[in-house]
Amino acid sequence: MNHNAHFIDRFEACLNPNTDGTNGRFRGDKTKMLTQIDDDRAAINIFLEQTVKNPGTKRMYAREIERLQMWAVMVKAKSIADLEMSHFDEYIKFIKTPPKGWVADKRYPKSSENWRPFVRELNEHGRIFELSENALFNAISAINTMMDWLVSCGYLTGNTLGLIRKNMKKAIRMDSHEDKVERFLDDETVEDVKHVIMSMPSETDLEILNYERARFIFTMFIMLGSRISELANSQMRDFSKEPAGWFWKVTGKGNKSAKVVVPEDMLIALSRWRKVLKLSPYPLRTEITPVIPMINRHAQAQLNRAGITPRRINQILSEIFESTIKHIQKTQSGHKAEEKITFLQNASAHWLRHTSITQKTNSGMAHHAVQMDARHSDPRTTQRYIHDQEKERVEEAKKHKMTW
Repeated sequence: MNHNAHFIDRFEACLNPNTDGTNGRFRGDKTKMLTQIDDDRAAINIFLEQTVKNPGTKRMYAREIERLQMWAVMVKAKSIADLEMSHFDEYIKFIKTPPKGWVADKRYPKSSENWRPFVRELNEHGRIFELSENALFNAISAINTMMDWLVSCGYLTGNTLGLIRKNMKKAIRMDSHEDKVERFLDDETVEDVKHVIMSMPSETDLEILNYERARFIFTMFIMLGSRISELANSQMRDFSKEPAGWFWKVTGKGNKSAKVVVPEDMLIALSRWRKVLKLSPYPLRTEITPVIPMINRHAQAQLNRAGITPRRINQILSEIFESTIKHIQKTQSGHKAEEKITFLQNASAHWLRHTSITQKTNSGMAHHAVQMDARHSDPRTTQRYIHDQEKERVEEAKKHKMTW
């Protein structure tokens, strides 16, 4: 195999009737399947199309299933329909710390030769950071959902992952509530990002729209803790005034509906953004205008079309983060600057959600209020964003000395 070839080309070269699921060990009776499926790839596509409706969830499922299939084919020379319990044990260890050849230093388009199944930062020793237990649980849950579906439609005779998942699920959940969330931007880095956004050109109509859009997107992430799919799908009517105040209605993870309090600064930002779009200061309850509309090359916001895509939001954030890195390189030095750069090189939209929740906990907001705004069903999840006790422990530990 040519290891210098594009990663996806190498994967495709490994596909054959023994690795694509056609002759999988755990294939069901093909004459009794509820739907005609020939191989793993067809099964995956039908599963994603028929059962996963939320765009953000579909992207996450597709990513995790693709990683599993690539590992099965390229590492084990097997199809998904061949995987036993022991294989899933191996895979869990694999994705916790994948080999460097499987990991990109940042997100690349799939057409790029630099694309890899995983994107992960390195620690100070050049080793790949381990996948968090919470992320691991989400990955295995997505795969298990697909495996159950493949059994229900008759493609597989059984779900071998399901046989080990119960005990694994318990262990992962126990660990995940003990780990602190570290993937967030500290206050200094947030100020650096704001400075870069404020420095964007704003002379022409198109430049003004791009500047105001970047400013509003960053504000929504930080003030509301939104997920990227939630922001992309949001309409102006989702902002509404109720007797207690302003709320942002959102359908989030697991298709769960919730309301997030809109702080005063967020409401000011919304009014400013709507003025740029030539709309009234505050939304109407029937207004289906996308919160972040697409902008054409003629500097016109497309108010009557579908809003911006998650992919485009990621592109905008990547450009902002890259500009912030250049700003830090020019104006700052030392360990702190290098730390900021490392974080920004790996930062994503979801890091901004973590940043929002961390800022809320640090501001002194009541724990239950932060939990409701973050939409955490388990209060222990919110607890992972509280770092003050650890800071206090570090300060107290300074009292412990050893002299020679």
